[in-house]
Amino acid sequence: MQLQSLLKVDVVGVSGEGPYALACAAKLEEYVNHVAIVCGIGPLAISGDSGSVSDDEKRSSIEKELSAPEAMGDETTNNLSEFDRSIITPAIVKKWLENVKEATRSPEGMITDYKLLLQPWELALDEISMPVYFWHGDQDDMVSLQHPRFLAEQIQGAELEIIEGAGHLGAAIVGTRNAVSLFKEKRESNDF
Repeated sequence: MQLQSLLKVDVVGVSGEGPYALACAAKLEEYVNHVAIVCGIGPLAISGDSGSVSDDEKRSSIEKELSAPEAMGDETTNNLSEFDRSIITPAIVKKWLENVKEATRSPEGMITDYKLLLQPWELALDEISMPVYFWHGDQDDMVSLQHPRFLAEQIQGAELEIIEGAGHLGAAIVGTRNAVSLFKEKRESNDF
């Protein structure tokens, strides 16, 4: 086993973290072994989002959602796929809502992310040479399957596993577990 490989990390990006994980693959290759994108978002232009909603409208919408996290939780859990319902417990929903609330204390971060995603990505996806793995639910109504399919086509050797029946939250749980297991297995077998 090479010492250099031991010093590298594996990166997992879930949902909106996907672009940042891909940036690690593209720009920090000397520090990263593998990258996994779980129910991750791609450039918004591929799904026809033109960004025509104003910043004030986005801010108002986000603030409305954040002012009633229980309603947001109810809306999310009412729309779960059967697969997601079978694995998502009330404790997971509670933790997810806490994370959303913490991550969005101010809507400015979400607005900045949205603006960045609307711009052309300055990543040469076709030049990424490390293993990149995608997991995505076929019932994901938050991030279309167009996103991982597009990204996987751009990255040589990328692997896409579609989780049948999984929505966004179910894929986030199962895909993250799969990524961690895969990376652990690769480390234990010295397969870098």
